[in-house]
Amino acid sequence: MGDLTRSDIAQARRLAQPLLRLDGCPVSSEAKALVSHLLNQIVLPSLPPQRPTSVESIERALGATLAGLVAAAGAEWGDGWLRRPLSKGSYSTEPVSRVQFLKVLTALEASGFIQIIKGVRGGERGVAPSIQTRVRLSETGRELAVSFGVTLGNARSHFDLPIAEDPVEVDPN
Repeated sequence: MGDLTRSDIAQARRLAQPLLRLDGCPVSSEAKALVSHLLNQIVLPSLPPQRPTSVESIERALGATLAGLVAAAGAEWGDGWLRRPLSKGSYSTEPVSRVQFLKVLTALEASGFIQIIKGVRGGERGVAPSIQTRVRLSETGRELAVSFGVTLGNARSHFDLPIAEDPVEVDPN
């Protein structure tokens, strides 16, 4: 979990952040350059050689993931956190496969580009059952996005995004 404090974790779990949907994609030249950089410098080097069709799927998963994370980083709610179930069945309606998404998530976390709070199935005192995994851009991720010209406060000019849902408070009891 890196440099996350207990307070960060508690806040991320207390709010039911919007779902990290995987149907966004980069549209601006800046966003496409960021995706290309991350794909070629971080994600692909962390994996064994991939088939060309797998590389295309990984690139699509990376673009969709960044679309949601950049939008959340520029939002006024939730401190940039989004939730995402990692169960196999939760990807049946997504244009991105679970396998490719997990490859992207693992590489971005290992590089320090994102922060992750793993989900829990319940039983932890004070935590509602089945808390989904939380993810957000790290400070390093935010800085890299901005260095490519991807403005965090105006994600729709860089990504084609689904309509976001509003976060709600969760009663921990």
